[in-house]
Amino acid sequence: MKSLREAWRSVRLALATVFLDETRQALAAGSAVLFAVLYVLVPVFTIPGNTLEFWLAIAPWWTYALLAAYSAGMGLLVAMMHYVLTQDRHATGAAAAGLVPGFFSGLYSTAACAGCLAGVFSFLGSGATLFLLEHRDAFLLAGGGLTLSSLYFFSGKVNGACASCQVKEEKRT
Repeated sequence: MKSLREAWRSVRLALATVFLDETRQALAAGSAVLFAVLYVLVPVFTIPGNTLEFWLAIAPWWTYALLAAYSAGMGLLVAMMHYVLTQDRHATGAAAAGLVPGFFSGLYSTAACAGCLAGVFSFLGSGATLFLLEHRDAFLLAGGGLTLSSLYFFSGKVNGACASCQVKEEKRT
């Protein structure tokens, strides 16, 4: 396993490669804004009686920090996914799978209160929602870790250093 310093160097190299194109810079910024808006509006519109003003009033300061971090991470992942897909059309499933943990962890971080969290994840049932409430910090850390690991593994694909990501063509006889 690589050291943390080598992993960070790999991610920085991949981001430098991805952001050589101004289109992907705009895509990352636009995606980050879009995910920030989604992370705020999903709890606002899925909970009856909730408004944007109310959500902004009850959200603690750390919710805004998490929202910004997760949104930025998702913007970077979308730009990396765009780069990977333009280089290798066969990577669609793997590229999309990298976005799933970041999206749900960001959505989870926007639930500033127990009522909001229960409203957004009510489809899971009361037992699962209570479990999520009780272990909220662990889920937030795990979601952040999954987002960072997605960035790391995408960087391996971008840098061409991922042996398991190589598309193997079958020889037909």
